[in-house]
Parts: sequence; C-alpha cells; structure tokens
Amino acid sequence: MTRESISIRPGRRDDGPELAAMVHAALHEHGLVPEPAGVDADLMDVEERYLARGGCFEVLVNEAGDVVGCYGLVPGGDSVVELRKMFFKPELRGRGIGSALLKRAIGKAKDMGFSSMRLETASCLVAAKKLYEHFGFVALAGRPNVPRCDLAYQLDLGRLNKAARATPRYDFNDLPTQLEESE
Repeated sequence: MTRESISIRPGRRDDGPELAAMVHAALHEHGLVPEPAGVDADLMDVEERYLARGGCFEVLVNEAGDVVGCYGLVPGGDSVVELRKMFFKPELRGRGIGSALLKRAIGKAKDMGFSSMRLETASCLVAAKKLYEHFGFVALAGRPNVPRCDLAYQLDLGRLNKAARATPRYDFNDLPTQLEESE
C-alpha cells in the first residue's frame, strides 16, 4: 500500500457488491460462513439499513476507488448504538488503521448522542477481540444474536479509557503519508 491514497467516505448503495466480497472473504479467511440472505444482507443496501435508520456507514477507499475497509453504526434502544461490519482488506491490517477507525466510530457515536456502544464478534477474530478489549469494551453475558458470533461487548461512551481517548496513530485526512511512514 505504499504511496497509495486511502480516503474515507459515506457508504453508498452501489458499494454493496464490493462490500459483500470484502466481508465474505474476511469471514472465509477466519473459517466463518457469510450469510448473504441473512445477517450480511445489510451490505447490499447500506443507505437503507444504516443511514435511513439514523445510523452511519463509512467505507475506506483506495485511490482507484476500491473499497478496502468499512464500519457501520446502527441505533438500538435506550441510547445504545451497535457497531457492525468493521472489516478491512488484508493489506490494511496491522497498521493501526483499525484503532483509528474504531476511535472515529466512537466519536461519531458520541456526536450522535449515544451513551453506549455494543458489538458482537467471533473469538476467532483475535485481533478484533484484542482491539475491542484494549479500548475498554466489556464482555457481556449471554449468547449474541448473530449465530456466527460467540462474544458480545459493550462500551460506556461516557467513561472512555486512555486508549479510546488517545489520538489515533492515523489521521484519516493524511493516510497516504502515514502509510508510507509505516512501511
């Protein structure tokens, strides 16, 4: 990814096929089964499934316009927002971009007036689990709603730990330069 420009923008309906391909590939990579007609159907229309419901869906794109990462926020009840579909193509992983994007998602959730963030994940997604715990997400008891997930977490947005408050390693306004420096 050296010298390649990465930017962030709102997700669009026409991103669906690329989003589905990226997320499904990541799931397969970790031995998980995509559900295109089930829990993953939201990828085919992020405008309806996220934006129209008062949420947010953002994608990272390279200079060719290809989707290389994403995350979504979906409002729940009682001032809770759910973090969904935080995925990256392999070439972006391990560069601190996940931390920066999670911090961005937390900031957006706070700006939208939510007091708590929840998420569901699978324990085989070791790096994601480690990231969430580093940011202060606390494991919830009980079975998650999504069948392929075996972990649920919650973060009190009013009591962020040092990692969640820290300046991210990447500023999404200057990703190209920072990606070069990380090589």
